[in-house]
Amino acid sequence: MKATEKLRMWYSKSKRDFLYNAPVGFDTRSDARLVHCTFSNEFLQELEQRGYDLATLKFEICPQRGNEKFRSERNADVSGRTD
Repeated sequence: MKATEKLRMWYSKSKRDFLYNAPVGFDTRSDARLVHCTFSNEFLQELEQRGYDLATLKFEICPQRGNEKFRSERNADVSGRTD
């Protein structure tokens, strides 16, 4: 599965900030917001205080196969069917 098809979070050294990617699908941007809120500033500070290097923090999860939420024209059947 391509990285762009996963819900991901990672640290960008060039931007000096965390970046997020939501897969194509219905309302997946809210999933990226959920990850952002889960990895709150307080949580990240706690990890850093415990000695972890936040620049190495990565999170990714793949969508379940066959879940209609992630259907799009891009991954639809060649015949044009979406069911």
